[in-house]
Amino acid sequence: MSSIVLFGAGSPILGDVEETCLRLGLSVAAIVRNIGSATQQDTIGPTISLEELTPRLLALPMAFPLFSPATRRFAWSHASALGAARFDPLIDPTAILPSRMTVEEGVYINSGAVFGAFSRLGRAVFINRAAVIGHHVELDEFVSVGPGAKIGSNVRVGRGTVLGGGAVILPGLAISENVIVAAGAVVTRDVPPNRVVMGNPARVVAFQRMSGTRGE
Repeated sequence: MSSIVLFGAGSPILGDVEETCLRLGLSVAAIVRNIGSATQQDTIGPTISLEELTPRLLALPMAFPLFSPATRRFAWSHASALGAARFDPLIDPTAILPSRMTVEEGVYINSGAVFGAFSRLGRAVFINRAAVIGHHVELDEFVSVGPGAKIGSNVRVGRGTVLGGGAVILPGLAISENVIVAAGAVVTRDVPPNRVVMGNPARVVAFQRMSGTRGE
């Protein structure tokens, strides 16, 4: 049985990522407490501190069960600085993927997600449960897609943007970097960078600060 290290013991999404590992037959070699001492209950793998990361563990594939783009970027940089170098995509076997699709390193796809052909998922994209991604969609690195979100065909989403649960993005739109699309929003027009949009149709309700190194 292959093994994996999960970097982020306190994340609420950790349980879902563990379930994906179970369905794939992956053994969780360690779950790393990367920030503070918080740990989710009922974890299936041993929880360790940063100081307990051995060269053997650092040589294993590493995944980041963290939904926030800023937190995921921080964890990726931290793990890389410690010597981790394998960030294989982690794709739930219940997801439906086309034969023609590009998936870069560090991508996580949760259960029940459905993808159209010729989509591209950039580095460390996070797709949550039952999201529906149309054909020819491009998601830049560190994009996070909430559960049940629906992205129409030929949509482009910029780096570090968050699409909340149940959000709908109409076909052909461009959502720029560092945008937050609120849960349930229906986006009917392009969104400039650093905005928060919500409602149906979605409207800008706030300006988003540029993402920091760490985030929350």
